Amino acid sequence: MVRLTAAGAIFLDEARRVVAQAERAEEAARRAGRGELGHIEIGYVASTAFADVLQTQIRTYRAACPDVQVNCREIVMERLPAMLDEGQIDIAFLRPPIGYPPGIRSVTLLRDPFVVALHAGHALASHERIQPRDLSGETFILPEQEAGTMEMARRGGFEPKLGPRPGSLVAVVTLVSLGGGTAIIPASLFRAVNLPNVVVRDLTGPPILSEIAAAFRLSEAAPATLTLIAQLRAAGRELKGANN
Repeated sequence: MVRLTAAGAIFLDEARRVVAQAERAEEAARRAGRGELGHIEIGYVASTAFADVLQTQIRTYRAACPDVQVNCREIVMERLPAMLDEGQIDIAFLRPPIGYPPGIRSVTLLRDPFVVALHAGHALASHERIQPRDLSGETFILPEQEAGTMEMARRGGFEPKLGPRPGSLVAVVTLVSLGGGTAIIPASLFRAVNLPNVVVRDLTGPPILSEIAAAFRLSEAAPATLTLIAQLRAAGRELKGANN
C-alpha cells in the first residue's frame, strides 16, 4: 500500500481538480460547438412584440437551448440593418420593406393586414369598411414603416397629405386618439394596444399586407446563432407553405 506524504496528498487533490476542470471545459466546448451554449444579441422593433412573433420565436429557442443567454433590446428600425452588419446584434426582428447591406438576408415570419386607425369622432368611424379613395382628404400620421400608407393612397388614386412622424406605432396611435390625424397601421397593433377614442376599420379591396421578418448575416459562424437562424428559416417555410 502506497502512503502519500502531506505534500503528495495536496498535489493529488489539485491534480484531480485540474482534470475535472479540463473535462468540464471540454464538455462546455462540445456544447458550444453544438449551439447549446453561448449568447445572442437581438434587436427588435416593438411592433414585432405586439404581434407575438418575437415572443414565440424566443420562447421556442429558449426551450431548445436553455443555457444560451438571449439578450433582447428595442431599437429604432432604421438602425437595425447597420447594427446587424457591424456585429452589434446577431438577429433583427423588423418590418420590411427596408434596405439591407450586402450579406444580410431575412425570412418572413408573419403577414399582417393594414387597417385604418381613426379618431372615434371621425365621420368615417361609422363605416364597417373604408374605401381608400374616401381617405384622400386626410392627414396621415406616419409610423417608421410608411409603405402601407403609400400603397393605400396609390390604390385610392391620390397623393397622401403626410403629417407628423412620431416614431413608434404606439406614438402614432396616441396622436390619432388626440385627434391629430389618421393612420394606416398593422392590425396586430390595435389588438395589443387599445387606446381611448381610437377605432380601426378594414380597407376595401385585397388586403395590404405588413410583414414581420427576422434578418441575419449570411456569414454567421456562431453555433448558437446558427441554431436560431435554422429555427427562423423553418418558421418562414411553414408560413410560406400555409399561404400556398
